[in-house]
Amino acid sequence: MVLFRGIKYLPSLARAMLGRLQCAQVCTAVANKMSRAEDPKPIVCEKEAALVVFDKDGTLISLDDTWIIFWEETVNRLSVELGLDVRGAMSRFVGFDTTTHRICQGPLAEQTMVQLRSTVVQGLQSEIGLTPEQAERAMRATWQDHLSNKTPIIAQGNLPQIFCRLKAHGIKVAIFTADTRHNTEMAVMSLGLCGLFDAMSCCDDADSEDKPSPRGLLNLCRRLAVPPHQAAMVGDSQVDLSAARNAGLALAIGVLSGAGDREELKSGDAIVKDVSAATELVMAAFAGVEPINSLQLTVAGIQRLACSPVAVKDQMHSMSIPCAELSGNSNSIKTQVI
Repeated sequence: MVLFRGIKYLPSLARAMLGRLQCAQVCTAVANKMSRAEDPKPIVCEKEAALVVFDKDGTLISLDDTWIIFWEETVNRLSVELGLDVRGAMSRFVGFDTTTHRICQGPLAEQTMVQLRSTVVQGLQSEIGLTPEQAERAMRATWQDHLSNKTPIIAQGNLPQIFCRLKAHGIKVAIFTADTRHNTEMAVMSLGLCGLFDAMSCCDDADSEDKPSPRGLLNLCRRLAVPPHQAAMVGDSQVDLSAARNAGLALAIGVLSGAGDREELKSGDAIVKDVSAATELVMAAFAGVEPINSLQLTVAGIQRLACSPVAVKDQMHSMSIPCAELSGNSNSIKTQVI
C-alpha cells in the first residue's frame, strides 16, 4: 500500500483521478503543480452529479458501541432461555472476541438481521448441540430485530458538518446498510442527521439485496440520477468494497474505524482512517477540493486510478509493496519498505 501525507501529494493523485474517475476540473493552482507539462482536460460535464454512499455501522457510527450491546443482550437471553451459558461459544461463532471485547470481520459485523439470525440458529446446533427444532424454538423466544432504546449510537466524526460540506459541493449523500430501515432511521434521528441524506438502501427494502450484491448501490444511483462512474462507496468491510466493485463505482474506499483492518480492506482503492478522511478523498475526486492528510492507495487502487504511471518521485512517503508491482517506470518511484 502506498501512503500519501500532506497537500503536496495531491497533484499526482488528482491527475490520476482526472484520467480514471472523470472528476471535475481541479483548481488552477493545483493543476499548475502537476508533474506533467500538459494541462489535464476534464471530461465530465459540470452538470453531471456525484454521489458518495456510506455504510452505516463501523463507518458512520461505532460498530462496537452499538452491536456489542445488541449481541450481549441477545446471547444473555439465549443463555437464560436454555439454562446454559452459551456466551463464549456463540460469540466466537459470530465474530465477537470476548477477550479484546471487539467485533471482528464476520457475521456480526457483516450480515443482515435475517442472515445473522440464521447464523445463530446454525451455531446453536453446531456449537451447542441443539436440534434444529430446539434452536429455532430458542430463537423465537429470544431474538429481536430492533435495537433497544438503551443501545448507544455513537457518531464517528462530526457527521452533520461532513455531510453539509459534501452537499455544498453538489455531492449527493446516501446510506447502504445491512441493517434494517427501522434501526437505520433510529440512528439517523438520534444523530441529528434527518434531511442530510438523499436516499437510503436497507436490508429489508423490497428492492435491495445483501452485500456484496450491487443491486442496492445501483438502485441508489438510479434513484438519484447519478451514473455509477460518478459514485463512491465508503465502508469498513470487504463486502462493502466488493459491492462497490460489482456496481462499477468509481471509488471503493475502506475505513479503519470498524471491523476491517488493512489486510481485509486491500481489495478497495484506498484505505483511510475514518469517514472524515474518506470525505477528503471524495471531494478531491469529484469536486477538485485540496485534501489529503493521510491516504493509503492499495495496489488495486493504483491500477484503477492511474491511466498511466503516476509520477510520484520524491513525493512518496513510504510504501509496503515492491516497485515491481507498480505499472510503468518504477525507477521514478522512491520507496521505503515498511
